[in-house]
Amino acid sequence: MDPGKELARLRKEKGLTLKALAELAGTKPKFIGDLEHGKLPGIEVASKLARALDVPVETFWVKSNIQKQYVDEKMAEERGEFCHQLSDSPGLEILNLSTRASKVLYCAEIETIGELVQLSEKELSKIKGLGCTCLREIKDKLAQSSHR
Repeated sequence: MDPGKELARLRKEKGLTLKALAELAGTKPKFIGDLEHGKLPGIEVASKLARALDVPVETFWVKSNIQKQYVDEKMAEERGEFCHQLSDSPGLEILNLSTRASKVLYCAEIETIGELVQLSEKELSKIKGLGCTCLREIKDKLAQSSHR
């Protein structure tokens, strides 16, 4: 099942506009449109969409992402590292990113370090407006911090 197509189908089935669903999910209409065209949401957005449309979160949160998160957490536990819950994760502001990098991540609804480190470099490179320079900056700042 394609999460984007399912999102569009459910939204239309419930008679919601992009704007109406965005308001219910606490996001922007453009982001809902991006999701409907293939962008994968993070777990927080997937949860909000699921609640707004009264469907299971798995409808939008692709199983491979769940498996990846589980494997990452298990590996961290085996190394004796503490795994932060996303809600407890510090905000991106502590990385002191450039204005451009900060804005691009904000528009992609990535607001915490926990959300950021869950994305692979390949996933980050697909974010609109996040070019090589911003990606390098993010990688460098994460490497300098204790969050990677």
